[in-house]
Amino acid sequence: MADDDDYMSEAFLAQFEEAEKTSKKNKTYTERRREKEREHLANHIKSHKERELESRTKGLETELGEENKGMQMLLKMGFKKGGTLGASTTGKTGTTTLTAPEPADAEQGSPLSSSMTNSPSNSSTTNTTTSLRAPLAIEIKQGRGGLGMDTLLREQEDQMLQEKQAFDQHFRERKGDQYLHDKHHRQLTRAQSLCMELDTALFRKKMKMMDNAKEQQEQGHDPSAVLSRGNAFWWISDDVPDDLIGTRAMGPPAETGVSDDMEQEQEEESPPPLWGEYPEFASLEVLEKRDKVVDYLRAKHAYCFWCHAQYDDQTDLQEHCPGASEDDH
Repeated sequence: MADDDDYMSEAFLAQFEEAEKTSKKNKTYTERRREKEREHLANHIKSHKERELESRTKGLETELGEENKGMQMLLKMGFKKGGTLGASTTGKTGTTTLTAPEPADAEQGSPLSSSMTNSPSNSSTTNTTTSLRAPLAIEIKQGRGGLGMDTLLREQEDQMLQEKQAFDQHFRERKGDQYLHDKHHRQLTRAQSLCMELDTALFRKKMKMMDNAKEQQEQGHDPSAVLSRGNAFWWISDDVPDDLIGTRAMGPPAETGVSDDMEQEQEEESPPPLWGEYPEFASLEVLEKRDKVVDYLRAKHAYCFWCHAQYDDQTDLQEHCPGASEDDH
């Protein structure tokens, strides 16, 4: 460029505009977007809260110099930069001793430094808590609540959390108990059905062995005792066909402990029940009922409810069955 060129001429300015357009064309979209973000941040006017936070953070991170009046007083009392402030407590004896680490005037015999150095201490104490090495944290109060309101709100939140945890625990326990009760009830229903079927099969087998009353008398059997398909736990009506024994067609059992008036109402409204439990057995819990029926199947029919198999006899049952309980299987 010659020396006599006019720097304010249009030809000279056009060169820079053309160079700027060329540089913009060579930039990618991401680079142009980042430039705009930097320009926006540079021109952004910070709010009062942002400026306050920056000023507070900068002030807390800046150490106090010797020109500070408070630091001058601490230095005169024997404090040294990098030391600690406050009391040092011991967990064993509970004694509290004031400490001034490495006092600057200890050699000059300062009264304060000598009293702090010669303070009583126990060398055998343990679990000593260290004094402060940093300023106390500043907690900025949020909201317009009064003093102590934050503590009250935290206590209420903790109480609500404890109540919720207790409710959840009680809900889980209640659901677990309900699940076990339903499981035991299903097992009892299945065990009763098997027991009725096996009792009926055994009843028919004995009936075939006793063809007439003469054979019954010779063998010492009581016909009235033979003609019964129930057991020590429940009774079954003679009107029930054999193919309905142990099925849902038998209907619900008869209710125990029912007054005469209620029995008359039930007889008028619906047909009499086809089977029912004896009061002693009906008063037991579901789990106890199941265990008694399962034990009866093992003792009477050599049938293991947990193996789902009927063995030849008790000897075969003892040899091949893992055990009498559900846990054994």
